[in-house]
Amino acid sequence: MILPQGIPGRAGDAREGEVCGIQWYIVRYQQPISFGQIGVGMAGVLRRGGFGGQVQHTVIQQTGLFSHMTVRENIEIIPRLSKADPERTRTRTLELMDTANRTGGLVVGTGDLSELALGWATYNGDHMSMYGVNAGVPKTLVRHLVRYEADIAATPALKEVLLDILDTPVSPELLPAKDNGEIAQRTEDLVGPYELHDFYLYYVLRFGFGPAKIFRLARAAFAGREEYPDAVLYKWLRNFYWRFFAQQFKRSCLPDGPKIGSVTLSPRGDWRMPSDACAALWLAELEQLFPQKDA
Repeated sequence: MILPQGIPGRAGDAREGEVCGIQWYIVRYQQPISFGQIGVGMAGVLRRGGFGGQVQHTVIQQTGLFSHMTVRENIEIIPRLSKADPERTRTRTLELMDTANRTGGLVVGTGDLSELALGWATYNGDHMSMYGVNAGVPKTLVRHLVRYEADIAATPALKEVLLDILDTPVSPELLPAKDNGEIAQRTEDLVGPYELHDFYLYYVLRFGFGPAKIFRLARAAFAGREEYPDAVLYKWLRNFYWRFFAQQFKRSCLPDGPKIGSVTLSPRGDWRMPSDACAALWLAELEQLFPQKDA
């Protein structure tokens, strides 16, 4: 969120390519805190455990709780806004929008180009904002940007935070951690590796290549990578096309955002695609190319 004074305010789990889903505004903490607790005291960088079980750094930049609530109500609402269902996701967006309306602020979206292509967002939940700053930036580029900022970081503490973000698996952190402390919800386990999806997306958007040619290019580009045999490349390419077509309805009503590179999925920019477009022809071409579908 951008406060009226123009100062960015973010507090929460730092995940690669994402700002926290719950954007509270707390100036300082006295000590590392657990989920749902609020402390006041020392400013700067701290370590805390996220709802998904991740223990990582958090940079505290600005404060301001939900101003229409008491401190107790602010504490009590945090777990309620963190359930792993679409209703709760939309409730979080509602709270942010209401807070922005009362304060004259601006809710800034965090979804990137890769997530928009796959529809990895809750419709009218984290899918919606007043301006989507990352809408033209693919996930793999985000990693490079974070690495660059870490290399030129002004302080060792900031560099440690950024490297910690890079080492953390991409996750919405909507589910509690497993009993052994591992993250229960890893995005790439559900939708596939982003380096593959960004590769496919690039050749779909930038050159308009068909499934067969993109599959051949992927085999050449990822040759020698044991984790990417032909069956895995096929599995996630098929998944990409299915999601890309099925999730167009979310891209048809995107908030405004900048065009960073040579392509965009904005309906007001380069991309024109009906929400009821059918992927049957593209999937049929893939099935002829690689019949062994159970990768």
